[in-house]
Amino acid sequence: MKKYLLILLIFTVAFSGCKKEATDQNIRKTMIGRWYKVVSSTANECAKESWREFKEDGTYDDYDACQLILRESAGQWTVKHEEGTPYLLIKTKTFPINVYWTFSYLSSSRMIVNRVNSEDVESYWK
Repeated sequence: MKKYLLILLIFTVAFSGCKKEATDQNIRKTMIGRWYKVVSSTANECAKESWREFKEDGTYDDYDACQLILRESAGQWTVKHEEGTPYLLIKTKTFPINVYWTFSYLSSSRMIVNRVNSEDVESYWK
């Protein structure tokens, strides 16, 4: 009986890790591409023409329409988990900080993210 319980426990632990990895991969696949900013709680009207393009290699380009600045390879991005919740981690080259965003909504064509420890909310269309 103990042997069966041990086998069941091993399978449970093994497959729970696979589920998280599969979720991360699905989020990464969904994130790849150019996202146009629709709404930002901190931006001007011109920001709605801004975009961020997430690339498969973990880098991103950023276009700021208000300042007319294109930042190629602006930084790195990845999907991480904290206490079971997926979040987007952006490491910028311009400022030596990491920016954490939680997903309020994510589909193949729409993304709403909230900046952790802030009231910043941004909405994007693909």
